[in-house]
Order: sequence, then C-alpha cells, then structure tokens
Amino acid sequence: MYKLTAICLHAGTAHGGHYHAYICDLATGQWRDANDSTVSVLEGNDLSALFKPTDPTSELIGNPGFTYSSSDAYFLIYRSTAEESPLAGEDCVPEPHASEFLEENKTRQTLQRAYEMHQRMLEIKVFAPTSVHESLQRHVAAQVGNLLQEQVGKALARDPPSITISLPSTRTITRALDQAREGFVREASAGDDLWKWAKILDSPSAPRARLRNYEVWRGEVGAPLDASDTSIGQALALRTSSLTSASLLFEVSGPDGTFEPWDEQSASAIVCAWDPSLGRLSLAPEHLFVVRVPTEESTAGKRSPLVGGVRRAVAARLGLGETSACEVALVALVGEQAGSELSDDTTALSGYGLSPGSVLCAEMRTADAPLQSVLLYERIQNTADLAFNHPDRPFDTEEFKLAVSKTATLSEIKVKMSEVLGVEAQSFHLRRSRKAAQLKDETKTLRQLGLADSGGMFVGKGAPCKPDQSLVQISLYSFEKGAAKSVEAFEHVVCVTSSVKHLREALFEPVLQWARETSASGGSVPFSTDGLRSWRRLRLRDAQVGKQFAILRDDRTLRSALPALGDGRLIAVQVLAVDEELSADDVVLAARPFRAREGRLHAATEVVLPKAQTVGDLRASLAARFQGLLVGAGNSAGFVAEGCDNDSISGAEANEQVQAAEDCLEFVLLPAAGPPLTAKRCATLRWGDSQLNATDEATLAMSISEVKDFRDGSVLVVRSRMSAKLASENEGCGTQEESMAGTEERSGSKRTTIPLPKSKAGARQPPLTSFPAQRERSLRIEVACPEDVREKTHRLADELSCAHIATLQRLRIPPPLLSCGLLALNR
Repeated sequence: MYKLTAICLHAGTAHGGHYHAYICDLATGQWRDANDSTVSVLEGNDLSALFKPTDPTSELIGNPGFTYSSSDAYFLIYRSTAEESPLAGEDCVPEPHASEFLEENKTRQTLQRAYEMHQRMLEIKVFAPTSVHESLQRHVAAQVGNLLQEQVGKALARDPPSITISLPSTRTITRALDQAREGFVREASAGDDLWKWAKILDSPSAPRARLRNYEVWRGEVGAPLDASDTSIGQALALRTSSLTSASLLFEVSGPDGTFEPWDEQSASAIVCAWDPSLGRLSLAPEHLFVVRVPTEESTAGKRSPLVGGVRRAVAARLGLGETSACEVALVALVGEQAGSELSDDTTALSGYGLSPGSVLCAEMRTADAPLQSVLLYERIQNTADLAFNHPDRPFDTEEFKLAVSKTATLSEIKVKMSEVLGVEAQSFHLRRSRKAAQLKDETKTLRQLGLADSGGMFVGKGAPCKPDQSLVQISLYSFEKGAAKSVEAFEHVVCVTSSVKHLREALFEPVLQWARETSASGGSVPFSTDGLRSWRRLRLRDAQVGKQFAILRDDRTLRSALPALGDGRLIAVQVLAVDEELSADDVVLAARPFRAREGRLHAATEVVLPKAQTVGDLRASLAARFQGLLVGAGNSAGFVAEGCDNDSISGAEANEQVQAAEDCLEFVLLPAAGPPLTAKRCATLRWGDSQLNATDEATLAMSISEVKDFRDGSVLVVRSRMSAKLASENEGCGTQEESMAGTEERSGSKRTTIPLPKSKAGARQPPLTSFPAQRERSLRIEVACPEDVREKTHRLADELSCAHIATLQRLRIPPPLLSCGLLALNR
C-alpha cells in the first residue's frame, strides 16, 4: 500500500508558469501549501478543492469510487506504508549547508521583526497652531475665489506649516504630544521666523498644549485627543495593518491656561466678514474665523444649526452685544442660495441648502442701503454674458450679446432679448444650441437649467411648443448614384399624438414654400414643383441615424412610428411622381437589377407590393417591369443549347436553337441589414434555393407574405437566367482562351491584327472578338460589323463550308457573329 505524501503543480503553459507544492506532514497528517516563500496550512475544504471530483455529490478526498482531474500539469509522490522511514533531524543536513540555512533563518527572523515593527508605526503630520488660519484662507479662496480678487494668490502662496513624527501605534497620546513639542522646539531653534511662536514651548512658563483631530484642506478642527494612557492608535481609531498616517493639530492654551470647550452636538460655520473700509471681503484673522453653534433637529431628520444661533455667535465673535446681533446680516456665498441673505432666524442652515462648514459672509446693515456683499456677488458671480442670434439668421450665433442675472428666469431673459432684437417675446423660443431641444419651461432660471456658465443660447423662430408638441427637423430625401441622402430644409412643429397621414397633409404647403424660396435664392431643389400637386405625393421616412430611411405608414401615430420622438428628430420627405397611400397591407421593397453578363448591379428601385399577392402574380408583375433584363433572340449572341454537339452543328442550326430558347427572370430576397451588396456577391447568391424561383403550383399560389425576409426595406435582386448562363460560359471561354494563348506563346506562333474600318461619328461600336490562329490552317481573325461592309461580309459568310463553321464553334465563336464576319483563311 502507498500513501499520497506530496503533489507538485505547474500552473501555466509550456513556455512559462509557476510551480508550487502541496506536502503532507507525516507526523500530524496536516497538508501545507508551499508557494514560494509563503507556506500555508490547508483545511479540509481547501484540500478537496485541489482536484474536483467527477461526481458533484462527492465531498471526500480519497473516495475510491471517484477520480479527480486537473487542468494544470502535476505529478504525485507516494510513500510506501509497509516500511516506516525515520524522520530526518537537523544533524542530517551536511555542512556547509546547515550553517547557511541557520544564517538565512536568522536574517529572515530579523527582517520579519523589522517589518512587524514598521507595520505598527504611525506617521503623523502635526500642524502648527498658526496653520488654522492659513487653511481657512485656502479653503475660502477655493470656494469663492472670484469674490476675493487679488487676495487669492496670497492665500494659495504656501502650504500650512507642519512637522512629521513617527512612533508606534501602541505609544500613548502623551508620548506623541511630547514628541511633537520637541519637533516644534527643534524647528524654532533653527531661527526661522515661521516657527518663532514655538520658542515659548521650551521655557519654564510654557503653556499647556494638546492634540486635536484636524481636516487641513477645510481648516476644520475636530475633537481633542484625551492626554491619558490611551494609545495613539486607539485614539485615532486606526487599524495599524491598513492605515499608517494621520493629521493632527497642535493646540496651545490661552493666557489663562484653558482651552476652548468642545461640544460634540455643535456644528461649525465658516464666516468671512465684510470689511467696510476696503469695500470687499477680507481674509484677515479678525475677519475670517469659524464659529461653532449648537444644532437643532431639522425637518429632514438631520441636525443643523439655526440661522439665529449663527447670527448671535458671529455677533459675539465681532464683539457686539446680543441687542446688536440683529444688525448682522448673513449672506450665503455657496450653495443654491448663493448671493441671498439668510433672513429667517428660525430656519436651519440645511433649510437654505447649506451644510456644516459652508462659507457665509457677515455684514453690518446700514439704513435703507442694499447689502454690499449681495451686490458684489451679483456683479461677479451671478452675471452671465449671453451671446445669441436673430431668429431669421440662425447661423450667426454671436450676433448679439446681453448681460443677464444667472437667477433670472427664461421669461425675463426673453423680454430683454426682445428689446434687443426688436421682435415680440412670444415670436421666438430659446434652446441650448441649434440642434438641442426647446427650453419649454420658462419659469426656470439659468442656474437651474445648468446654463449659468454656458456663454450663449440659440434663438429659434416660433413660439415655444406645448408639452405634447415637438419641433422636428424636416429634410428632403433623394436617391443619387446608388445612395440615399437627405438635405435639411426647415423645422416644423408636430403633435406627438397625430398620425403620419395628418403630418403629410400639413407638410404639403411648407414643402412647396421651401422649394420656391430655395429656387428664388439660387439653391438646388431635388424635385420639380410642377409635379407636386397633392400631399399624396409626399412619402415620409425616418431620417434618424441607423433607421435606413424607413417608410412611415399613414395609419400609425408619430409617437409609435418614431421611437423617442422629441425636439430635433429628423424626418425626411420624398416627393413622388404619382399619388400614393400606403396601407398596412403593403410592403415596400428595394429592387436591384443585376446584369450578370456585364457584371453590373443597378441602383435600387422601390417597389410597392400588396402582402396578399401570390408568388406567381409577383413574378408576372416584376417580369413586365424589368423585361429589359431579358435576353431575346436578337441579342442572345453566344448562347448554344445544352446537349448539342458543337463539332457537327451548323451555324443555321445554332441560330435556330438560340431563337427557340426562352429567357426568364430570377429573384433573390435579402434582408436590409447585412454585408454590402456588390455585383460579385450577387453572382454567388443562392438563386436556386429562392422560393421566388420555384415552379411548382403550391409555391406559386403561396402568399408573398410567407416568403422569408419579406418585409419593408428588404432588397430584391433581379437577374436574367440566360444572361447568368452566358456569363458562366464566358468565364469558361476566357479560361480556355488564356490557356490557348499560353500554348501559342510557347509554340512561337504570332497573332495578326487586321485593322477595322472607322465607324460613323456617334455610332455604337460593334463587339470585337479576337481568335487565336491555328498554325496549320489559319491566321488571327478579326470580326466586325461596320455599316459599309455589312453586305460584303454576308456574302463571304455564305461561302463558308460547314467544316469551317464547326471549327470556329469549337473555338466558341458566337453563331450570329459568323453571319457577319470577315474571315481570312490560310489554305
């Protein structure tokens, strides 16, 4: 019997990967995972996950009824249970390996202790007492920098002064305080004026000091740390395994040796007072400060200080009595109510949209005079310079400029714009840009609409749409050079609940008017105005990107026919040559004629078909429409009936077979989406599998709505069966000619060209065919049919013997050309 004692696993590929081993402790039976320098103990679940059983119900390792597998390469090590091997001791390791292992273990133990000590170390950034004001300056400058003018640069000139101390997280707060005091004294001894305040810390009459939590980026001072035997790590509530740094403030007591009391239930507010002597906001220490005010339960369930409590705290800080507190006006400088006075003392700051730490301005009232801070904010922060266009000149978007308040409503802005434009305010509407949706709610302000810093607006012609209306973009549809395109024409107001038919009727006059105005200005109109006699000659299409100009049905509403209908939606108008009314029982296909012999694919032609039509009726109607593709007896040159012996057939008999052959059309229906349709792809379509080409009575009587891919927008490819066959034979002929040309080149034979007579000006050039000459009997033959030699060529052709015709037929010369050819034989 053998027992599994180790598993060596390789994860990766043959070019690279990673090894690790699973080893069983023979003494305890415990399995361990040796993965590089990390060794971990495997529990039962971990061990069972190494090799998953083929039976998911099995949970036992070593169950003899199941086998295990792995996607990684591995090998197993077994140990015989019949013989008990002694365990190897330390004395079994030979020198010098034993000494090397012991030395390496000592080094690793030293490094492990250093790493564990480093994990317990905290790096604390302790800020000087003077940093509070500098942090406040930076915070206020970042929030309301435009109102401070040149003071912003001074506020952001340098970082608040601080030192960094390192100590284990198990050290007490008192030890951290002493280490911070020693660091400040050391900086002061260097003679820098920035630290001269710290010289008193080294004197016998040094003031008391303590550490406080500190948010340096906001200048917000938090709760003090109790200077007791509590460890610094517990006081900071830090997990030494994850966080190793913190920010604290070094606070010095007042002259009486006391600290400012701390209340956990109070909240802070940053106040920047108005300096009447300078006529601006001031960042001086006597004007920039933080007040803490008791909080009250607000309607939203959050605790927030009342405006009255903040007003009294500011008055006390400015040295005013409680009776003079009402003379202090508070103005919000941030938030939704920025630039407005906080007048209701019973309302919490959260009621004005302000959070703890928001920046407020304190200003002393003067009789019957507006608040200077409100005027400053309105002039600098609340004024937008809007550039806009005239409704009749939509492309000149910066023709006019107007300074308006960011808190002004759209209706108020329209009144001012109407005075500049000289038009009625109700004769135009506003948009963010020319392609954007209308701004229908004119009671909203620029700030509420997010346009406070946009710098411009678009003025559109016409009154604002109602909630159930949309302003759509009308374009004119045309199909040129095999591609559909549309040209923007004008905008039109539509009701989303109206039908497509109603929109066709409504667009008749605007389309005519646009065409007349465009023609008068020298523009191009893609249709003739004389042919547009009724709205029934207008076909509407969805011109949105990705919709492939889908046709809109009369019986559908605009909301159902145009998903996500809104302002700016594109609708294309196609002008037809005849009246049209599409019903739900009609299908519009794109028919594309394919001339297989020429390898030419024509542009698409739309065909309207009723769904109730049968396959037989469809083929008959399409045959009448595309009869020009058929190959008749007069233009079927080169066709030879199958099953005929070309060596024995005469030219007259070949002509009779050609005339007896009947051509027909073949059809293939393709979905609108798919690879680009090219002539090469048309030649490889599965024409024989198309249901439209079937000849059995059941398929001919089937409704076309049952045919696969029969829906609006599908592509119907049409070709001539005989033309396709001739194209296939010509390909084989071309291959044979290339082969014979190669033979002639190898044999040294040459080709001789007989010059052709020039045709009349404007006459169609006859087809020209060249034949390789056989060395034994003939030279190269040039065949042409100019008008002045037609009679002569007919006479010469009649003199040809049947043997000569058979010879030429083997060379695949079309029989009709034999009757009009000029033949030179070398007898």
